[in-house]
Amino acid sequence: DGKGHAYTTGHSPEPALKPQWESLMDKYFSKDHSFDALDQCITDVIVKTGAPARKRKVIVGIPEPMKGATQWGELNGKMLDFSKDEDRITACNWFIDQVKEKFAAAGYANIELEGFYWIAEEVENTAPIISAIGSHLEKAKNSFLWIPWWKSPGYDNYKPYGFSDVYLQPNYFFSNDVPYSRLQEACNEASKYKINLEVEFDERVLGGKGQKLYDYLEVFEQNNVYENKKLAYYQ
Repeated sequence: DGKGHAYTTGHSPEPALKPQWESLMDKYFSKDHSFDALDQCITDVIVKTGAPARKRKVIVGIPEPMKGATQWGELNGKMLDFSKDEDRITACNWFIDQVKEKFAAAGYANIELEGFYWIAEEVENTAPIISAIGSHLEKAKNSFLWIPWWKSPGYDNYKPYGFSDVYLQPNYFFSNDVPYSRLQEACNEASKYKINLEVEFDERVLGGKGQKLYDYLEVFEQNNVYENKKLAYYQ
């Protein structure tokens, strides 16, 4: 959160607690930012191009309920302890329901809430609780997405966790030690396990690493990824 609290393992020693989860939602729903800014942007484009055939779909990240948060915060008069799996599930489902309630109340003209994204890129710390959260989302007909790092355990057997879609990270762009062949291997893995793929780049694409982005686009085109897979984009 920029203030020393992590929303997923590995980014800060202090886990985000209920006040930080609420702060995240406040950012999502703040005027002229996030959802509201996107909605306004589409309104501006409609003036120039006409109305689109459908609303744009939004996916919202769910914070990882980190086990170190033994005094996460109160819900319905009970202090939740994230060393207990049932309390971690309760908090995530509360977060989901809060976002859905706030989104509905906002009455956006051009965007709709499609589903949620598990921001932890591995399941090592959360495997016992994910399927319950997936069930909560499935009942409400919301999608549940996951984007694991390269061959993160579970990428090849994601259904038991309740994810509706998985996008595999090739992790090719970021390290010069990862060979060009990684991209073809990623396409092979995606085909074998019926999962999707991610295109990755950052500002270095304008500072000498543009070819690595082109490599993604070229290899994905050679493998008919654009016709047969969904794509996530990391920038």
